[in-house]
This record gives sequence, C-alpha cells and structure tokens, in this order.
Amino acid sequence: MPSKRFSKLDTAKQRQILEVAGLEFSTHGYDAASYNQIIAGAGVSKGAMYYYFEDKADLYATVLRDCVTRFLVFLGPLPEVESATGFWMAVEEMYVRGMRFYEIDRTAIGLTRSLAGAVVHGDTAAPIAELREVTEAWMAGLVATGQRLGAVRTDVPTDLLLAVAVSVSDGIDLWLARHIDEMALDDLEAFSKQFVDLYRRMAKPTEPR
Repeated sequence: MPSKRFSKLDTAKQRQILEVAGLEFSTHGYDAASYNQIIAGAGVSKGAMYYYFEDKADLYATVLRDCVTRFLVFLGPLPEVESATGFWMAVEEMYVRGMRFYEIDRTAIGLTRSLAGAVVHGDTAAPIAELREVTEAWMAGLVATGQRLGAVRTDVPTDLLLAVAVSVSDGIDLWLARHIDEMALDDLEAFSKQFVDLYRRMAKPTEPR
C-alpha cells in the first residue's frame, strides 16, 4: 500500500506518477520496467519515491489498483433489472462498454499483459492477490444479483462458482492482451458478446431432467 504521504500529494502529481509508472509497466512488464525511468519521468527524487512507496512491487500494486478502480467506475453499476433475461442483457451491455475502456486507455492492455509474466515472480504475489480481492468482490456482487433473479445457478457452492467465474475472467483478459492490438472496436464488441455467452453457459441454472 502507498504511504499516507502519497495520498497527501495534490491530485495532479499523483496522476503524473501513476501514469508514468503505468506506461512503463505496460510497455515493459513488471520485471523489465525501470524504477529509475519511472522516477525520472515522474519528476521526483529517488528518496521521494521511496517516501511514497515501499518498493517497485508496492508501486506496481498501486498502479494495478488504480487501473481496476478506473475500469469499474467506467463500467458503472449494473442497471436495475427484474428478470434472468434482463440480467444477462445488462451484463452483455456492461461487457461491451468495458471493451471501450480498453480503446480509451491503451495502457490497461499492457498492464493486463504484464500480469501473465508477473504472476511467476514472488515479489508480485502480494499486489496480484490484492488485485484478485477487488475482482472477486465485484464478481461476487454480480453473482449474488444473478442468483436472486434466477439467472445464475445455486446448485453448486457459491465460492466454487465464483472461483470458476474469476478464472474465466482471467483467461479472457489474457487472451485479449494477446489479440486486442489486432482488433477494431466492432471486433471487440462482437467478442464481448461471446465472452458473456461463456459466462452464461457456465453459470445458468441447469435444466430439470
């Protein structure tokens, strides 16, 4: 977690540091990213940077959390729906909107790609675990709403269903990171409907026999 000193910086300076760091991690991945390049680009001294963050992994965690937070704000809440069909339509619309975030913020693509390499490094275990907590909390809310509306199955343990859903999400993100540079927005929106169909097929209530 960044220190309280970082949170006391003016917003413009916080954004400058996070954007410079985000671009470096996005371009080079966690391991090859240069902490010194980030410090120089952010226009702060090395002492000041260690004043704000414990180390490179702490900064990486902060950048990831910031990206995910901005993504969830961009998505907004699931609209009020009253049926299982309405639920899946709303999820599909939300996923299509999420693809537009990747068009607007290309750094997010590289950060997603960076996770594939970072996951094998012990020093990034904590930031990735923290990121997973945010993702799981959001997904848990979606699952609970879907179950309430009869759109999501209740015949398996919820934590198992959630684990599978998060794994599907991880797989989609990594696939997108490899292919998104080749796709136009129309392609992304078409694929997003297929992604939601994967969730629907996995999560829908089983038909009575």
